[in-house]
Amino acid sequence: MDKSIHRFDRHSTTRTDLIDLENAPEDGLAIRFRRRLVGRQLRVIVEQPDRKRPGRWTGRCDHYELISMDGECERGDLVDVRVTGLDGSDTLATIVEQPVQLPLLNGNSPQSTQMETCR
Repeated sequence: MDKSIHRFDRHSTTRTDLIDLENAPEDGLAIRFRRRLVGRQLRVIVEQPDRKRPGRWTGRCDHYELISMDGECERGDLVDVRVTGLDGSDTLATIVEQPVQLPLLNGNSPQSTQMETCR
């Protein structure tokens, strides 16, 4: 399979080819995109503690990029971060603005209480 051409033909592509593409080193469009994020400010929704880096949180930005961030926040918060760098396949950032709590995501709303009692 020619690595310079990344067309997907579902009739001729095997499962092995797809696994090879998934495990290919990041030398293409994805890494160029992530490099362009460095120094930018992004809005991120906080998902969970970072499993690889204690004391940090992970979340997704508007571009659906997974961000590892440091700073004070909780699951379900909406935070503004500044991307500080890349570490392998991880995009690292620091929280620059106080989080906005989204009550529907962190369980502090009357609707979430009603939903719990209905189950």
